[in-house]
Amino acid sequence: MRLTRTPLTALLTLLAAALMVPPGVATADDLRSRYEEVVDITFPVAGDTSYINDYEFDRGGGSRKHQATDIMAPHGRPVHAAQGGEVSFITGLDNNPPSYGYMVTIRGDDGRSYSYIHLGRQDGPASGAYVSGLSRGTRVERGEKIGYVGSSGNASPSAPHLHFEIKDPSITQPYPVAGNYTHIGRINPYFSLRAAEDRGDIPGAEVLADVCETSEDKPFCDVSGGAHAEDIKRLFDSEVVRGCEEGRYCPDDTVTRAEAVALIVRGWDLPKADPNGFDDVSPNRWFAEYVGGAAAADVTEGCDERAFCPDRGLTRGEMASLLARKLDLDLDIDLEAALVDDDDLTFADLGGTTHDAAIYALAETDIARGYGDGSFRPNRDISRAEMASFIQRALDW
Repeated sequence: MRLTRTPLTALLTLLAAALMVPPGVATADDLRSRYEEVVDITFPVAGDTSYINDYEFDRGGGSRKHQATDIMAPHGRPVHAAQGGEVSFITGLDNNPPSYGYMVTIRGDDGRSYSYIHLGRQDGPASGAYVSGLSRGTRVERGEKIGYVGSSGNASPSAPHLHFEIKDPSITQPYPVAGNYTHIGRINPYFSLRAAEDRGDIPGAEVLADVCETSEDKPFCDVSGGAHAEDIKRLFDSEVVRGCEEGRYCPDDTVTRAEAVALIVRGWDLPKADPNGFDDVSPNRWFAEYVGGAAAADVTEGCDERAFCPDRGLTRGEMASLLARKLDLDLDIDLEAALVDDDDLTFADLGGTTHDAAIYALAETDIARGYGDGSFRPNRDISRAEMASFIQRALDW
């Protein structure tokens, strides 16, 4: 039998055929083009922003990739739905966000999911992260405002931004992620964001008209003056009061009983404690340890034998009793005789409530003040602005 020598060209042909990717198997270039494809979205953040292609930046010591785009913008800048759909996941509606912060995911009408992370502030209320009424199952339209840029979770307060993700179960990425060479389910948002900007699909000027502009001297855009403005600013600087949402104080809103004890615990730096004894104070609510701390310090009592009524509005009379107990004022007085002797401290409507002695004692120290018509209105819910002034005067006393 005679052996024949295979020509070199034939060998190369056979080798190339052996190395060919079988039909139907995607190459690395195919995979890259898919996870970098442009998705039709609305740019999610209003106003001036900055961002780079940071999708493949290392995270976790190089064991994983960023897999998102960070859109840098000021705290409180409105965030809009990039695609219409239904809220499938949302955190912190009880004002107690997880370690990664306030986050909402919308299952888009296009079959993809869009996640918005680091909304609001970690120690701030859910109202500073989301628009009112947003919850799991809520339907949102493309371009609709859903929340506010922030720094919750592991984001730096000095670098607020929106961590924006697009998930697509049909995508496979050709690079190592957590030890694997492929990862299913993500699209790099960078190119879609650029395309949205290029075609002008971004929230317009009418959106920015509602943006709350603040500064170091003016932490709340809805507090521009008035009798309580200075006290609100002082308490904000000392980290006693916080806004009702990003950049806003809501000075005319009612103070809840939970908010009131939180102010007292923060104002006098009282130790926090478990809310033992109150059946309506769940341990996972943001105010739980404030209620426990105020009760342990004998500053507050429940609204009932086993209830605290944390979400109920606080009256001006109840406020007086809270502060009188905190300041350990003498409430064992003959109120009727005292009012006769001190005409200047007489409120036209004082008398007949359990808080009369506390109101009188606070008025005697100039902490409690009434209205121009000579009334105190003890049964009226106290506003956030009024509460700030009462707290600040008590701290100054």
